[in-house]
Amino acid sequence: MKDQSFGLFKLYPDPVDDPPSLQQLGQLWQTWFNKGGYPSSSKLATLIQQVAEGKLNQVAELRLQLQDLAAEQQMTEDEQNPTNAEDITSSLELVAEELPEFQPELLSGELEQNSTATDIR
Repeated sequence: MKDQSFGLFKLYPDPVDDPPSLQQLGQLWQTWFNKGGYPSSSKLATLIQQVAEGKLNQVAELRLQLQDLAAEQQMTEDEQNPTNAEDITSSLELVAEELPEFQPELLSGELEQNSTATDIR
């Protein structure tokens, strides 16, 4: 799994009168996680373990914890790949080449503030 994505080929519905518990789902996720070769020391592995052991048994709490993990992961990725002013400049140059009608000053904040007859007062 090069990009650490996970996909399913086919899902089978659970009986309506006997849906799996959150703990049972956690146990299934734990099996998949372990077979996928993911690091068992990760925060996601710890969260899955808590669900599998029944220590975390509320869907709302699980959702919050997953959102926190996702936000933390995004911040880590942003810190590792900061946007560079040089990259922005080269992107603007590329756009200007491809779209001659593009006006980079619209994005750079360098517009003159001349009033015209169409200005709203």
